[in-house]
Parts: sequence; structure tokens; C-alpha cells
Amino acid sequence: MHREQEIVQIFKNLAANTADRYAINIQATTTIQGSRPPFDELMQLLQQLDKELTSQGVKLLESYKASAGQLPETLTDKLKGIITETIEQFVKKL
Repeated sequence: MHREQEIVQIFKNLAANTADRYAINIQATTTIQGSRPPFDELMQLLQQLDKELTSQGVKLLESYKASAGQLPETLTDKLKGIITETIEQFVKKL
């Protein structure tokens, strides 16, 4: 169980850093252009963020399964929850 907690914490940090990177890019674009990107562009970025977080989560789960031999359902659920929470926090920042 301890190892699962480490994976969850690593993914939380990874997800937060990834979302922060997207937010910084939006801020930079806003500064350069003098206005926020259009809604459609923001939605594309949101989809990209979701896709990137999902991909990172799958890689972590595959790595865990390869080393542990099995994948606990609770770990998958926790990573899904982190993705959902990260996306919600990102939207609030917009």
C-alpha cells in the first residue's frame, strides 16, 4: 500500500506541474496578444491537458503493473480522480 501512496503523490505533483505549465502558456499568450485566447482555443488546450494527464497516468499505471505484476483498481480510480480534480482546478484558473 505504501508504494501506491507514492505513485498517487507522484502523479498529483506531475498533474499539478503539467496544469501549471498550461496556465503559464495561456498567461504568456494573453500578455503577448493583449487579450485572452478565444474560447475555442481554450477548450482545445483543456482537451490537450486532459489527454496529456491521461497519457501520463496510463504510463504510470503500466509501469506499476509491470513491476508489481498486478494493478489495484483503487490506484486506477485515484489517478482518475486526480485528473478530474486537476482539470476542475485548471478551469477555475481560467
